[in-house]
Amino acid sequence: MPKYYKNNNFWMGAGADHTFNCLKLMGGDCSIAEVFTAMESKILDFAEEEIVKIKNDNTNMLIDAWAEIRRLILLKDKEVEENTGTGKFVVSDFKDLYLILNKAASIYDFFLNESDDNDVYNSINEVLKLTADLNTAEEIIPVFSIFLHENYVKGTFGTNTQLFCWFMLQLLLINKGAGPIISFPNRYFEMLEMFPTSNLLNGEIIQSKGREWVESEYFKKLTNFWIKKSNEYYKFIEENYIQDN
Repeated sequence: MPKYYKNNNFWMGAGADHTFNCLKLMGGDCSIAEVFTAMESKILDFAEEEIVKIKNDNTNMLIDAWAEIRRLILLKDKEVEENTGTGKFVVSDFKDLYLILNKAASIYDFFLNESDDNDVYNSINEVLKLTADLNTAEEIIPVFSIFLHENYVKGTFGTNTQLFCWFMLQLLLINKGAGPIISFPNRYFEMLEMFPTSNLLNGEIIQSKGREWVESEYFKKLTNFWIKKSNEYYKFIEENYIQDN
């Protein structure tokens, strides 16, 4: 697939859409135009004094997290182009994303230390290995969804475990050239409508002794919805961000 992630217009436009989606899911609100302006100043590397900040901590956090996954993807792409690295993600790559989403940084050191009892390191390392050779939304999303939901229920990555996993998923999809999971701003309610399904799935996970919940209707419904949104947004990317890349 084309490396659309090299197009700054994608990062600004999709970043504004994604931030709008996330804020709605978090019960907040924002002006899509205001978010785009703030995203633009971040993506285009404005001078520090020119960076646009919004009077909402969650909005700024989401913008910073989006800019961080962009940084990571472009860094790995540069490694491959310049033959200075493998281009593969490792656990420590995600320590700054965690820090953006969890200011308390209570488990920061766990991203740096491999050990048998380090659930933070081991769970990320496992999902990176499982998705390393996957390339499409249909392949990546079901595998990563297991990681996301299991760790959300456990609270593995702190207060914002779900958000941390969500940004990781978006990063993996974009890096492989698949579409990120985004509803268009005028259809943001589609994501909200999946809340009951997500809550029912989390309830099943809590009650399960193993992974039988992966075969449940809730897991399949949510996963299929995410695949649909990813493919829909990829079509938008093809029409708007690939030709002028």
